[in-house]
Amino acid sequence: MNFFSRKRKMVPLESKGDASSSELNDQVKAKHPAKNLKGDFGKGDHHFWAYIYDNGHTSLLKVGCDFGDSWTNKYTDLPKGASAVTGDPYYDGVLDELDTFGYNRTMRLHKSRGCSVLLAYSIYRQNNVAIKFLIKNLKRKARKGGGISNMFTVDIPDEVKFLKELKHPNIVELYNDLCIRGRVLMIMEFCNNGTLETVINANLNHKSDFLTEVVARRYFRQILEAVNYMHHQDIAHRDLKCSSFLLDSRNNIKLSGFTMALKFRDLDALLCEKLPLSSYSAPELVYIGSNFENAMESYDVGCYNPKLTDIWAIGVTLCYMTTGRLPYKVTDQADDNEITLHRMDHGVQFPDDKILPLHPSLKECIKGTLQLKDTDRYSLNRMKHCHWMTLSDDAVAIGNFYKLQQPQKLGQGAKEMQLKFELGI
Repeated sequence: MNFFSRKRKMVPLESKGDASSSELNDQVKAKHPAKNLKGDFGKGDHHFWAYIYDNGHTSLLKVGCDFGDSWTNKYTDLPKGASAVTGDPYYDGVLDELDTFGYNRTMRLHKSRGCSVLLAYSIYRQNNVAIKFLIKNLKRKARKGGGISNMFTVDIPDEVKFLKELKHPNIVELYNDLCIRGRVLMIMEFCNNGTLETVINANLNHKSDFLTEVVARRYFRQILEAVNYMHHQDIAHRDLKCSSFLLDSRNNIKLSGFTMALKFRDLDALLCEKLPLSSYSAPELVYIGSNFENAMESYDVGCYNPKLTDIWAIGVTLCYMTTGRLPYKVTDQADDNEITLHRMDHGVQFPDDKILPLHPSLKECIKGTLQLKDTDRYSLNRMKHCHWMTLSDDAVAIGNFYKLQQPQKLGQGAKEMQLKFELGI
């Protein structure tokens, strides 16, 4: 089997003439005697290997198998029989046209009032992508010479503009954006390990829904990098929460969900716009959203800095990662939120050390981030350089886990099936 491309080519291992696949395989095993995966690379290995030289880098490539079976290291656990439609007739009317753009629908990943997200396979990219559907009204565009043009233009959502502007390893990548009959589609990077909230509640290695400090510190470091970069681009997210942070196949954080994001510079006027309330909402947002008549003495109300509300949401995310619970419960009921504001004024409460011992510097970081007055909160730089963030991650902690990707067998070869039949396996 020959493999060629513009930037890389197959080179036999230390062979001057034509070498058989078994000879190539022996040479590889001689150079890699320690590698072993359930018999592979070991004595009697039935896989053929060769070197690939790609821009000066050397790597191994499997080029064949005596048994005829096939394996892959890239896979996604997808539920069987999942729906491949958005569930909205307005969206579903253009789904068949995705095939003409080279996207084969697989399943629905997410549906909410504002958007729907489908998983699809990109023929061009040869991998899975996430397609996010947004509704925007069409507007006719007048020609300069008079009359009405047959062409239609669509208002590009701010989310598309922001993702085109933001290029960071911890922010989800926007591959392309399409407009099909008024439906705005965002072709985005697919993160197959789900959201941070999913990982926290996964219960893989323990029954408590929280992450160990070593794992949480790794994720939180990447969260700070993403948000710090976003704020330096004068963009405020305004909807940060655990479900806004995705995890790719390498367990790296990817910030997503810029539907409510906006441009905000440090000298801009404060905002007074009401936002949907959640348990990640800062106190100033809770006050504005609840229409309280009397201001609390602890802080000024009426307007807010969206970058400082992002910092509050980061503190809530850190608390949820390390304790498994949200520090405050915010609802749509004004009476309940008034009680919540008074609890915020007294500071966050942590579990008893006998139940869940937390590092003192971690508690200090969370308290500093969840200050009632927005100007008293830790800055992103202070969080990045706090003592808890500088602790070593070398210590082994029981319960550490990541969602690991293991090789998956795609199918059995004819020879393997024959051997199993003869051996009665």
